[in-house]
Amino acid sequence: MFPEIKIPFKLLAGTAFGGLVILLLAGSFMPMWNGLVSIYLHPSLLITDYLAIGGLHATLVNVWLVTWSTILLLHQLKVKFSGVAFAGVITILAFSFFGKNLFNIIPVWLGFYLYAKLKGTRLNQYTGTFLFSTGIAPVTSFIMFGIPGLALWVAVPLGILGGLIAGCLTPMVVSIVGKFHQGYNLYNTGFGLGFIAMIFTAVLKAFQINVSVPTTLSFAFHDILFWLIAIISISLIGSAFFIHRQAYKPWLRLLQNPGNLPSDFYKDYGLAATLLNVGSIGFLSLILLIIYNIPLSGPIVASVFTFMGFGAYGKHIRNSLPVVIGLVLASSIQGFSLTLPGPSIALLFVTALAPVGGKFGIFYGVLAGFVHLLLAPQAFALQGGFDLYNNGFTAGLVAGVIVVIAQQFPIPPINQWFKKTVKH
Repeated sequence: MFPEIKIPFKLLAGTAFGGLVILLLAGSFMPMWNGLVSIYLHPSLLITDYLAIGGLHATLVNVWLVTWSTILLLHQLKVKFSGVAFAGVITILAFSFFGKNLFNIIPVWLGFYLYAKLKGTRLNQYTGTFLFSTGIAPVTSFIMFGIPGLALWVAVPLGILGGLIAGCLTPMVVSIVGKFHQGYNLYNTGFGLGFIAMIFTAVLKAFQINVSVPTTLSFAFHDILFWLIAIISISLIGSAFFIHRQAYKPWLRLLQNPGNLPSDFYKDYGLAATLLNVGSIGFLSLILLIIYNIPLSGPIVASVFTFMGFGAYGKHIRNSLPVVIGLVLASSIQGFSLTLPGPSIALLFVTALAPVGGKFGIFYGVLAGFVHLLLAPQAFALQGGFDLYNNGFTAGLVAGVIVVIAQQFPIPPINQWFKKTVKH
C-alpha cells in the first residue's frame, strides 16, 4: 500500500480561485463571456466542439470551472485519491472541451445523489460511476435548448427532469452491464449510459423530434493545444522521477498488467510509476496524431486527455497499441478514413479496449480495434449522441463478443510459439 494523498481544502479552493482569476484576466472579458454563454446554451449532443462554439478562452474557462468544481466536490465527499478518481476527474476535464459544462452536469449529479439517498448509501461508494455519469449530460442541454418551438419555461424544467432521471438510472444500469464485457471495456459507465441514451432517443423520436445537431469542429488552436499537452506530459514524467528516481522500475512492472477492470495503478504501483505512465501516454498520443496528420480539435483533445487519465486505471502503451493498430487497419476501408471526424476521434478512444490486447494478446487486440471502428457509427445511431462516451458504448459491445471468442479459442503469445518451434 502507498500513502494516501491529502491536500487541505483551503489550498484546493485557493488554487481553483487563483487559476480562474488568471484565466479571466488572460483575454477580453466580453468575448469570453459571450462564448461561455454560447457553450451553456448549446444542445451539446455529439459532435459539439466547444472551441468552435465559444472559442479558446471561453472553453478553457469552462474546463477550469468544471474540473475544479469536481475536485472540490470530491474533497467534500471525502473521496480518497485513487486511480479511478484520477481517471474520472481527467475525463471530466477532457469532455469539458466537448459536451460537458456546469449547467448540464449538475442535474445528472443531483439525480445520482437522489438514487444514493433512496438507497441509503453514500456517494463516495460510487466514485467512478458518479464521475463518469456526466457523460449523459447532453440530455439536459438538448431538452432545454435543442427542441424547436419549446418555450423555455417548459424546456428548462423538462431538461432538469431529464438530467435527474438519467442520473438516477445511471448507477442501476452500470451496476449490471459490466457482466457483459467482463471488465474488458474500461469505459464501463459509457457502455451503461448508451442504453439510457437509447431510451431518451426513442422517446424523443416517438414525438417526431429530430435528435441531431450539426457537427462543429475547430482546428484553429492546434498549435497551442499541442504544446499544452506536450508540456503537461513532460511535467508528469519529470514529477515521476522527482518523486522516485527509479520510477521506471515499477513502471516496467505496470506494463505487464493486462489492465482489465479494476486496475488501480496508483494503488498497485505507486504515484511515481502512475505519473510516468500518464506522461508516456501523452507523448504516444501526440506521436500518433503526428503520424496520421490529425489536427487537434475539442473532441481530439478530449480523446488525448481521456487516454492519459486512464493511464492511472488500466491503460498503458503495451496494451493500447494493438487496438490502435486494429483501428488503423480498419480505417483503410472506404468510408472509415482517419481524415473523417468519427474515425479520427476514435483513434485514441478505442483504447477503452486496451485490456483485450493486454490479456488475450496482439491478435485479439487488433481484432477488437478493427471491429470497433466499423461498429462505432451504428452505436452512435442507436444512442443519438446523448452518450458522450459513444466509444465506450461501442467498446462494450465489441468486448462482449471478442472476449468470449478469445476465452474459447485462446492464442498463445508469440514467445510461446517461438519456444515450441525451437523445442521441435
